[in-house]
Amino acid sequence: MSSNNSSTLSNPLMFIGENYSVWAIKMKAFLKGNGVWESVEDGFHPPMLPNNPTVAQMKQHADYVQASYKALSYIHSAVIDDIFSRIMGAEIAQEAWDTLKKEFDGSSRVKGNKIVTLKRQFEMLKMQEAETVHQYTNKLMDVVNRIRLHGEEFPDRRVVEKIIFSVPDKFESKISAIEESCDLKELTITELISKLQAHEQGLHISSISKAEKGGFLHVVIAEKQTMKKKIVGSKANHRFSADFVKSMAILRRIAGLSNSDSIKHNISKLSIDQSNNSSSLSSSSWFVDSGCTNHMARDENFFIEMDKSVITNVKLGNGIVVRSQGKGTAVIQTKT
Repeated sequence: MSSNNSSTLSNPLMFIGENYSVWAIKMKAFLKGNGVWESVEDGFHPPMLPNNPTVAQMKQHADYVQASYKALSYIHSAVIDDIFSRIMGAEIAQEAWDTLKKEFDGSSRVKGNKIVTLKRQFEMLKMQEAETVHQYTNKLMDVVNRIRLHGEEFPDRRVVEKIIFSVPDKFESKISAIEESCDLKELTITELISKLQAHEQGLHISSISKAEKGGFLHVVIAEKQTMKKKIVGSKANHRFSADFVKSMAILRRIAGLSNSDSIKHNISKLSIDQSNNSSSLSSSSWFVDSGCTNHMARDENFFIEMDKSVITNVKLGNGIVVRSQGKGTAVIQTKT
């Protein structure tokens, strides 16, 4: 064994009595990096010196002894004083290491119980609607890594399958595409997470686009016969002004709707004071407020539902201020 490295690594991670599995992995890497792990793993078995050893044999023996004590020194310096008192009687590095492992890593039965609990936790995990892919997979991998820290084999393929079967329905189309285009046996966890995050980003952009495009319009997907049942009144009784029809066409273009689509509008019932020439308005008159955010109608029969507690003043495009009393929903079907 050779320990004549020109330099050593930085100080080892301090063990304070918690998370032994993590510390042991890091400490093992540290000892390997300094060329002394064999002294811990194999114990102290220096080569026998003959009666008349050569200079090379004497150097080899000295290097071995030095590496063994160096490993023990590293372990001593990597624990707090309370824990050091438990290994201070160890003569070799292997003895000190085994003492720590026995006390803090637990017996085989204790480790087995921990693994069973963690596996049960793994099986119960499911991505929530409000969670992101990043949040869910981080939580999942934390459980997986803790299982592996206890020495249990846990293949990536099992994690991939778990993710596929535990994401919400909004990922169904993406999962189907992945299953058709990829060999799940070869698909890595990182690749799967990347694909799901890309789909998640697309869903996010799409929802923002719809919100900006639709505004206050609520698209109603319904068959023609079903839609007819929801219409209040008939086309003959509801003649709309040219300005209203024009405004509706503009709103359709904004919302990306075709003329055959049916839409719901937030509409306010209009009540105008006598001083505002209400006599010149018929029951079929409609107004679009200056902000183009709501439609107003004089006839209450247009509404399928209404909240009469909403009262506000609205300034029209011609400068007239009118009182809007009540706000509700009306269903309108234009010419197909």
